[in-house]
Amino acid sequence: MAQYIVFCRCGSAERILRGPAWDHVAKLALQHFGICRGWPHPPDAFVKLLSLMHDCLRTPDIIPLILQHLSQGSLAAVARVCLNLSEYALDNLWRDQDGLSNLAKCFPQDAWEIVLAHEVGVFWHSSYFRFTRSLEPDDWVRFNYYSCRVKNLSYPCYQTTSSGVPTCDVLDQAALMTLAVSEQSITLLPSLRELFLNLNDVHSEEQQIPFTVLFGPQLKKLSVAASPFPGRLLASIPRLSPNLDDLTIAHQIRDSLQIAELAQIFSSDFALRRCDIRMPRAVAQIRDVLQWLASSPTLSTLRFSLRLPSVTGSEADSNRITQELSSARFKVIENLSIIADSATAVSSILPLFSSSPIQSLDIQLEIAPPHPDVLELVQTLTCVCDPISLKRLHLNSVGTWDVRPLLSFHNLEDMSLVSFPPDTDDTELKGYVTAWPRLRRLDVRSPKRYRNGGVLKLTLQALIYLADACPKLQRLRIALDAREIPVIAPPQPELPSRFQSLDEFQLRCFAVANPHEVAKFVHELIPERTRILGSTTNIATSEMMSILNELRKTS
Repeated sequence: MAQYIVFCRCGSAERILRGPAWDHVAKLALQHFGICRGWPHPPDAFVKLLSLMHDCLRTPDIIPLILQHLSQGSLAAVARVCLNLSEYALDNLWRDQDGLSNLAKCFPQDAWEIVLAHEVGVFWHSSYFRFTRSLEPDDWVRFNYYSCRVKNLSYPCYQTTSSGVPTCDVLDQAALMTLAVSEQSITLLPSLRELFLNLNDVHSEEQQIPFTVLFGPQLKKLSVAASPFPGRLLASIPRLSPNLDDLTIAHQIRDSLQIAELAQIFSSDFALRRCDIRMPRAVAQIRDVLQWLASSPTLSTLRFSLRLPSVTGSEADSNRITQELSSARFKVIENLSIIADSATAVSSILPLFSSSPIQSLDIQLEIAPPHPDVLELVQTLTCVCDPISLKRLHLNSVGTWDVRPLLSFHNLEDMSLVSFPPDTDDTELKGYVTAWPRLRRLDVRSPKRYRNGGVLKLTLQALIYLADACPKLQRLRIALDAREIPVIAPPQPELPSRFQSLDEFQLRCFAVANPHEVAKFVHELIPERTRILGSTTNIATSEMMSILNELRKTS
């Protein structure tokens, strides 16, 4: 961590840090408080008080701002600020960790070494961390000082290079066993709140057990990918992490999913509030998973993916699901997200949530629009969801004739229609958004197959309609035909100013006839404070955005 922060308590606590940079800091503080203005150098006692200061405080522009906000004009107040900012900087530096190698390197250097992966016959990691001796109690002092600051951890290493090689040194199994056996307290990371575990390289349940050392009382969110199913690992959660309320069963576990074990571990007594799971392929197992989840009285957020073996079997399986789950009802789900390859299967499952106060619904269909079964799906969700409760709706694979039933949801604040049909014109879009007066976010995009050679009927006139119909819109993402430039009429006095709340605007233009005129149009309609994003892969949009940025700089 030395490259990030100078922490002067390392070594002797009485160490005095001198030099022109610290002299400058001290002079600014002394002058600000009107103390000893003529001193060429600050007293040693004051330099001691500043010895805990973070490097960023050496910046002359920052120091006066901090001094202006001190409630007490004293050297002690400056010292307290220096200490507080130093601790805050350390907390931020250690909060998110990708792997355990940074923490492991806090042990004495004679206790560990870095080994190149090819030297141990492994080629999917660049290097490995391993211990060279057993750990003594005194070796843990520095480790414990920093480990309590870690809040989020990915293990073994989430970030990789373009070739897929992890960017950090990976702890081998023996190193983790050393930590698990030698740790003096119950948990290795006492403040850990989020943990992502990828155990696909751990090939037995017995080898998964040491990872329980990462579980602690503060853990709230766990995502685990493993094969075989980590039953014994998860079984320790109620004892070690009783406050866990967010569980993700990653895709790799689908084929080895042990529903009975899950239901026993995370019973109705366990306060699980969020679950993300990939459904197994067998209909009987799908039934068991949904019945287990429906039995939880606290589960309010559910996300699952459903992929049935074949299109032919989808309808039959959907009927079986409907029949077998007639008694399983979700009553407290507020946020529901479904990824599926069959609209019919989703239509058969949605009625299970008719008793839930759904506020957010996200359905992603991996089928090409338009699809005849989507109409049935849209009609089903209009029957399942309460038009008063539903505030967020994200759909894909819907056509113009599918959107109209959704106009009954007058309280929608967040609407996303991915695969928005290109034959929808400005007038139709105006009719849609008029039915959703509370919109804060709107995302309308067209299928990729229409981007080349197709005719997009939404034009720049749609922006004027949106500005008048949705004055509270905060985020807008839209694709438009920009060949014609409409005239922007002055806003009516009785109406709010256009796009007064718009924070972010993402535009993709097709068939731009005059980039300069389009840029002037957008510049006149969109407020100066709005962040504008444009596609960098689209030449027409990219050129227009360059001109727009220049206009915003000179205005």
